[in-house]
Amino acid sequence: MAAVDEAYLTAVQNRNTGQWNGTVFQVFNHLMMRYGRISSGQLAQFERETDDLMVDMTLPIEVVFNKIEDLLDYGEIAQAPYTQLEAVNKGYNIINKTGMYNEYIKTWLRRPLNQRTWMNFKTHFQETYDELQETGQLQFEFG
Repeated sequence: MAAVDEAYLTAVQNRNTGQWNGTVFQVFNHLMMRYGRISSGQLAQFERETDDLMVDMTLPIEVVFNKIEDLLDYGEIAQAPYTQLEAVNKGYNIINKTGMYNEYIKTWLRRPLNQRTWMNFKTHFQETYDELQETGQLQFEFG
């Protein structure tokens, strides 16, 4: 409860004792139903931000994966879920823009369509990222 601003919890808190009314699940459900809605406009804006993402590939590849998974979560909350193919295509477009993965993209595209899942995409490009890092093709700046 410490992670949530107190103003959002007043409806589920006993005014006299300060205790929460209900289970953690019930409190979470209340927060999602009351404040966790995402409009189609908000979803479209987040999708544009995802599509426009320019990633510094010296950062961990999870930056790309997390952005897309956030979009998938937003889609679920907005009741407009994305498919695995849409997730893969968004990831592909972001990674392709970097220009660093050309050979690995060709390897990905050689896979049969039924193997081009979001999970396989993440595994393939995580291994690719690790290989580029090990061979010194990714330069890190520590400040």
